[in-house]
Amino acid sequence: MCTIDKLQKALNDENADLVEFALYENPVDDELYVDLLIELLPLEWHFKHEDITRYLQQLKPSKAVEVLFKVATKKFKYLEFDNSLALARKCTWALADIGTDAARASLEDLAKCGENDIEQFAQKRLVNWDD
Repeated sequence: MCTIDKLQKALNDENADLVEFALYENPVDDELYVDLLIELLPLEWHFKHEDITRYLQQLKPSKAVEVLFKVATKKFKYLEFDNSLALARKCTWALADIGTDAARASLEDLAKCGENDIEQFAQKRLVNWDD
């Protein structure tokens, strides 16, 4: 079974173990793969949000901006040990690497979201936008 098929089955079956198994493989530069990552990212039944965010950062799909913005401020129970801040930081990195006007606007919104740590992460990405 290919990576895309594994992710699709994981999504259909809400199978957290299969998400993890599928993400052991390198990301695939394929539109369906990206769509599956975007669909999986905000869902609460798996535990691979940081890996999915990292893959979106590597692939840089502009259509991931909205979900990255939403997930940057979302709190996942299994990440409560750090209040989901590592994930939020990764989302700001991914937005900066996507580098579109929409990604920048999302970072600007995060820089005034009312959560000090996330605001600082976003502000750092904005300050270094041209680097």
